[in-house]
Amino acid sequence: MPIPDFIETLRAKIGTELLHVPVVSVFAYDDRGRLLLIQDKDSGLWSAPSGIIDPHELPSDAAVRETWEEAGVFVELTCILGVFAGEHFSKTYDNGDQLAAVKIVFAARVIRGTPRPDHEETSDARFFL
Repeated sequence: MPIPDFIETLRAKIGTELLHVPVVSVFAYDDRGRLLLIQDKDSGLWSAPSGIIDPHELPSDAAVRETWEEAGVFVELTCILGVFAGEHFSKTYDNGDQLAAVKIVFAARVIRGTPRPDHEETSDARFFL
């Protein structure tokens, strides 16, 4: 995932110290009940579209934006499935940067679009039963 500008600015000041950030994930289903997943370009792992919430951005707007950017699908959010944090949502990256996330997970229905990777963060995007 590309590092947002505001995170790069903070990292220039705090180095690799632990940074607490809000993030969103979206479990989006089409009208056939298939789940939209994206394949991370770097790791090859499959997951729901997700990403960091920008400063002053509403979590719901971030969820819709991330799904569009990563998978080319426009969604309507239907509910919040949960809010998660803790050691399972923390990571130390290869460069030493430490991150602890508070993740808001949304359910959504697909409004339009055909899954496609962005080739920046994702190498594939598709529906799964």
